[in-house]
Amino acid sequence: MMIQYALFFLLGFLTTALLTPFVITLMKKWHVVDDPSSRKHPGIIHNKPIPRGGGLALFLGALITSLLLLPFSMQLSGIFIAASLAMFVGLYDDMLNAKGKDLSPYIRFLTNILCAV
Repeated sequence: MMIQYALFFLLGFLTTALLTPFVITLMKKWHVVDDPSSRKHPGIIHNKPIPRGGGLALFLGALITSLLLLPFSMQLSGIFIAASLAMFVGLYDDMLNAKGKDLSPYIRFLTNILCAV
């Protein structure tokens, strides 16, 4: 049983680690970056442009690992439908933030509650 958990962890970690550079490149190409020189916001504490959208790599790593190692079930598909919604709202928020706009925190919060339900 412990080996199975280690396999899940290792495959999820490696998949996410391999996808992260691809997602970084994609976010830079789509101009989804925090640029402290163009947007003054107290949440931006770095000195150079940093790509956003890291949740995409985490989501894809979990999705790929689950599809490869878990048997398909209605519960699993429900979990990933909800996770997909949360990920897309987060990615949309990242895209808005890169343009100097903000998605309402109430919309993000209500979406997360909906996904959890």
